[in-house]
Amino acid sequence: MYGPRARRAHFTFALFLFVVYGKTTEGITDTRCERMNRFRAGTAVDIVLEGGRIKQSFIQDYDERHVVLLQTTPPLGHDYLKKTIAVIFTTGVKKKTRYRFNARIIEFREGYVTVGRGFPAIIAEVVSDVESRDSGKTGR
Repeated sequence: MYGPRARRAHFTFALFLFVVYGKTTEGITDTRCERMNRFRAGTAVDIVLEGGRIKQSFIQDYDERHVVLLQTTPPLGHDYLKKTIAVIFTTGVKKKTRYRFNARIIEFREGYVTVGRGFPAIIAEVVSDVESRDSGKTGR
């Protein structure tokens, strides 16, 4: 569920707790990783723009502060640069839960490369916590 960097950090923290305090990390969560673990690359999202317009996209990559979205069709223009968007996605198979976070578009890139292929991308800075739209609970 976590990326390799987060797993490595969690393992290091667990090892530190065990060696120094003799405790395990059972029940302890890393809130930075917990915030973003609600989705993964390939998750379908709705992008809500100013005025309530909705565009569909996919999450291609992410880290603690940034999310890379596949450019929409038709593409968003450069007038959306520095604008805040709402990103909405669902998780779960039997019981679907909707989540939302806000992000500020910081760059449009034509050849963003992941897994050996390039694609047009929207790079955005995450500016809010991931929160559940169904129950009012936050992702933290």
